[in-house]
Amino acid sequence: MKNLNIASWFALIIGALGSMIMMLYTGRYNDSTILIFLFSAWVLSPFILMIIAKINSKRKSSFSRVILYILIVLFSIGSLISYGGFLTPADFKPAFIYLITPLFS
Repeated sequence: MKNLNIASWFALIIGALGSMIMMLYTGRYNDSTILIFLFSAWVLSPFILMIIAKINSKRKSSFSRVILYILIVLFSIGSLISYGGFLTPADFKPAFIYLITPLFS
C-alpha cells in the first residue's frame, strides 16, 4: 500500500508537469498571456482535485484508497497520452484536446 501511495504521488507530479510542458509547448506561438493562464488553470484543475481527494482519503478505508491511487496513476498516464497526441486524429485542433481532456477527467 505504501508503494502504491508513493507511485500515485509520483504519477501526480509527473502528470501535472508533463501536461503543463506539453500545453506550453503547444501554445508557444500564442501571444495572449490571459489565455495561457486560463489554459494552465484548466489543465491543472484535475490534478489539484486529485491532490485534494488524496489528502482527504486518509479517513477512508484502505480499499477505497487503493482504488483512488490506481485511478490517479491511470488518470496521469491517460492525460499524458492525450496531450501527447498519440491517439488523436490528425484533423483535430490542439486546443480541443486541451479543453476536452480535463472535462472528462
